[in-house]
Amino acid sequence: NTDYVVRARSVCGDTSSLWTYRYFTTEVKDFARIYVTMIGQGEGNSWATACNDLNYALSTASRIASVFGHTPDIWVAAGTYYGDTASTNAFTMAQGVNVYGGFVGNEPSDYDVSLRDVETNTTVLDGRHSRRVLLQPSAFTVQTTWDGFTIQNGNISSYGGGAYLRSRSYLSHCKLVNNHASYGGGAYVAGYGSVIRDCRVSDNSAVYK
Repeated sequence: NTDYVVRARSVCGDTSSLWTYRYFTTEVKDFARIYVTMIGQGEGNSWATACNDLNYALSTASRIASVFGHTPDIWVAAGTYYGDTASTNAFTMAQGVNVYGGFVGNEPSDYDVSLRDVETNTTVLDGRHSRRVLLQPSAFTVQTTWDGFTIQNGNISSYGGGAYLRSRSYLSHCKLVNNHASYGGGAYVAGYGSVIRDCRVSDNSAVYK
């Protein structure tokens, strides 16, 4: 599930050939669920082989959906995740990929997500005061859930410092705290059919009401 570009040329003395390029993508594996921990170093198909990059997990889930026709959920263990530190968004939602925080990191595969203790197993998505935390990039046609996260320290000079939502997104059991934006410091909803439920929105700020 990784794209590669290999570039090669031959060198003989002071003479070198033009670069030759080869492009390929490694095989997409079919995972029933993708696991993320702060210390993971694997592909993400179990807690023992968890990956440590939530955006990578989202991309993997989307590719599994396109190749195999089903969309795996993502389970995220307690910890603080900073995501993409290069773009204006730390995390970008993927349509149909349901993401759940609040896990210890050793639950069995048949574990009921309703049994999580999201207060004890705090799972933080952090914008480092320099980017929006969570972006829904387009209107979705399938309800997409993010459940059990603390969304904090987002900062954007536009809309939704904590979260920018469009259509058919569902935030539940989340805390949106200490975020800032021009409009909608905690969250900004720009579409229809999106729901923020059983969440705490506090200590956020915006330039305009």
